[in-house]
Amino acid sequence: SLKWTRKQLHVGRGIFNKHRANPWNAFVRQELNEYNEVKGHGVGDHLKLPMFITEHRTQLTTHYLHLTAADKDRLQDDVKTLRQSHIKVARTNPKALQKDINATFNAMQTAPVSAFQ
Repeated sequence: SLKWTRKQLHVGRGIFNKHRANPWNAFVRQELNEYNEVKGHGVGDHLKLPMFITEHRTQLTTHYLHLTAADKDRLQDDVKTLRQSHIKVARTNPKALQKDINATFNAMQTAPVSAFQ
């Protein structure tokens, strides 16, 4: 579809992810990562996010309320740099890619030679 094609063409430009990260989510993610590191949990033994929030709800809310605006901005910037460091992979449909290539070659064959110079 046209919407899918546009999205695939613009995946690398990041035009769909212009929203800022929620400071609460960034704070909870950071606290969960620190908790798992301190407890020495292995990769398969990490405490999951829903369980972590239910067990530490009061601590999380009190610590979050004591954060300054600068701390919240720092958390958001950390998430932004993490998002930018991810490698974006455009997934293509092989059949659609083949049709696009064939259409391009057909257009090149039928177009006058002066158009390509």
